[in-house]
Amino acid sequence: MKKTFLFLLVAVVALFSAHAQTSADMSDAARTRLEKAITLMDTGMAETAIEILNNLDKEYPNNYNVLYEMCYAYWVLGEKMKALEILKRLEDHPAATFMVYHLEGNCLDEMGKPKEAIKAYNRGLERFPDAALLYVEQGRIAQKKKDYNQAVELFEKAIEVDPGHPSAYCCLAMLYADSAEPFWGIMYGEAARLLCLNYDTGTYGKWSAQISDLIYHMYKEHINITNEGDSTVIHTTFTKMDEISISKDTSQVFFPLPMAFDKEMLKASKPEKEITLQSLIDVRGRFIDSFYEQFNDYYDVSILDFQRQVRESGHWQAYNMYLLAHGDMDAYQQWESTSSTAKEQIDAFARWYNDHLFIPSTEHPTLRPKAYRLINLAIPARENVMNAKDCRKHSADALRLSRWWLDQPLDTNSYIQHQVQNFLIIWCENSDEITIEIRDCSVIESREGMMAMVFAMIEYGLEHKVEKLGEEGFAYAFKRALTYLDKNRAVVDVPERAEECLKMTPEQLDQRIHEEYNIPEVSREMVKP
Repeated sequence: MKKTFLFLLVAVVALFSAHAQTSADMSDAARTRLEKAITLMDTGMAETAIEILNNLDKEYPNNYNVLYEMCYAYWVLGEKMKALEILKRLEDHPAATFMVYHLEGNCLDEMGKPKEAIKAYNRGLERFPDAALLYVEQGRIAQKKKDYNQAVELFEKAIEVDPGHPSAYCCLAMLYADSAEPFWGIMYGEAARLLCLNYDTGTYGKWSAQISDLIYHMYKEHINITNEGDSTVIHTTFTKMDEISISKDTSQVFFPLPMAFDKEMLKASKPEKEITLQSLIDVRGRFIDSFYEQFNDYYDVSILDFQRQVRESGHWQAYNMYLLAHGDMDAYQQWESTSSTAKEQIDAFARWYNDHLFIPSTEHPTLRPKAYRLINLAIPARENVMNAKDCRKHSADALRLSRWWLDQPLDTNSYIQHQVQNFLIIWCENSDEITIEIRDCSVIESREGMMAMVFAMIEYGLEHKVEKLGEEGFAYAFKRALTYLDKNRAVVDVPERAEECLKMTPEQLDQRIHEEYNIPEVSREMVKP
């Protein structure tokens, strides 16, 4: 079934793209005949279509649209050699698209010439480097050869060049569904199901339905519930991964995303006696709530962020019914017929989704190698800033991360913000580039405010390349800390004296800072972790 699905995927895309062609340089009568030929092919009368197309080819020699449809007609009839002859003519045609190479590679592959097919796809990629479907087809050939690592690499390359197209996600979902890592089958499958919504439903509806069924049964297969009397034993098998990585100085722990998913899914499944369509929706809801409590901003996987967005929007039930419906159509239809608000929920989700399309990008990826936000932010390890010499090597990081920390909304549960904060404090303790001046700042008062002042001093000193900030640098840090407190007042108390400063004009505030803090001699102190 899965091999059939992959073949269907490439065939449907070829059909859709071929029929999307137009011929502006033909007469109205000729265009009508061309459209008739296409209709005949759609209804299984490719031989009759060929007669019309041959006559059009005589009238309009080298017309791209006529040649392409002739090629497709021969391909439908199984006359691959004739199709290839036309495709060779089309390769150098100025109107050619990547679909010429796509169909050429498909013909060669079906003729048992995978190496020649790969060469055709590569010729297409030389001319159209962003043609994701050509990478998908190469990945499909690698998968048939059971070279699964290369297949994954090629499918992910397709996502890299075109993150919004569902085909590679579909292939990865199918591939991982049969692997020891079904977790990734669910991730890629859910992304594919959503991305199919962004395209013509007639073309992508069949893929989408198969993926819906696949996702449901991956959950059902890998949440194992055994009921023995009053006792329920649950075991989850979404991954074989069982090792975490720790940095040499033990300051950073890298917890693989599949392990985190498996752990939280086990916890979310505990109230259930069996997995049904509705119980799975409940499990997924508890999972996403708990996952973001435990890991918050530690991972960067767009499909999980989308789930939280749906959860917070109030469309969880309707979205999951859409996502999983084909896994148990009887249960879905029962919900639709017995729930008095089912239609309203579905319509409301559809309206919401139109304004919140799921479109992953290379900046916010679904790709496996970029799961950790910590790695994306490139926070140097503690061991790399343990002396002044090494700190100088990472001064650009200190400037970048101090600015990042000050610009982020404060989240006291943020793993990433804690990591950045720890790095900056250690850098500050061991650096000889900046003298941190801690004066009597009762106006700032809170620990968060003092941290903001210290990091603002780092920002100012490194940006202006000065060790001692002077009154101007201190004033900058003071104002930056005030602004930080003001924008985070929802989670931090703003002291009364700070409120007074926030109400002042810039001139009044400058005067206040000058009068209270223009102290010529200060001691160098450090803020401890």
